[in-house]
Amino acid sequence: MCLRGGVCGQGLLPGVVLVGARAGVGVPAPHEGGAGGPCSWSGFSDAWERGFREIYAIRFVRRGLSADARVRGHFPVLLRWLRLSFGPCLLGVAVLAGDGGWWPPAGRLGLFMLLGVVNAGMFAAASMAWGFALPRAGGVDDVLRPCGDRDRVAGVVGGALGHGRQVVLPVVFGAVPWVVAGVHGDFGSGAVVPVVVLVVNVSWSLAWLGNVSFWLLVPPLVALRMRSCEGLALRWNDPARTPGIRTLCEGFPAAADG
Repeated sequence: MCLRGGVCGQGLLPGVVLVGARAGVGVPAPHEGGAGGPCSWSGFSDAWERGFREIYAIRFVRRGLSADARVRGHFPVLLRWLRLSFGPCLLGVAVLAGDGGWWPPAGRLGLFMLLGVVNAGMFAAASMAWGFALPRAGGVDDVLRPCGDRDRVAGVVGGALGHGRQVVLPVVFGAVPWVVAGVHGDFGSGAVVPVVVLVVNVSWSLAWLGNVSFWLLVPPLVALRMRSCEGLALRWNDPARTPGIRTLCEGFPAAADG
């Protein structure tokens, strides 16, 4: 089935709507309505666009940069991305150097650099994944438009943007290294500064991992909420214009109806 906008099966069975137990499935006739009517609802895409501005892993890096703009073309944003990614590890190297040694051990330095690369990857992945889905959110609006529960589906994304929910996993993930180090008694050892520097760097990376992991849970929750909705405007897919594929697509509604 096609969840994109437009009449995917146009020219096959125009105006035919197959009524199922949970949703209308077929090639419905175009929706009628002007400003403020059924065709004007775009609650899901609005919530998704707001998410691109307010998700922590995107907001702290891009900070107002539009979704279609590339980071590499904006030096202040690129510098902020590198600073958030590698700043804690470079600061840790400087602290360890000032604590008595000119350079930290090779293994610890490699760990710091690895954490910086992981941070940069998480920031980039969050922006690319959300930006990839952003122009496609209008297709979900088309599916939800005739549904009476459409605002509840969009509310899954909107509700997750609140600080009270978005901050929970980063705090929990970021606290894990401190708890582990405290249980092991690492803070009571003679080398407290290296332990604190390492814990701070790991906590920084895990906090961002918590934010990214939180938003990996939101799309499945949206799909589950949509699954319980009635009246979804699902459409038969017509991906090709060749006669054989068109004939095959015509058989799908007949098979479902039978």
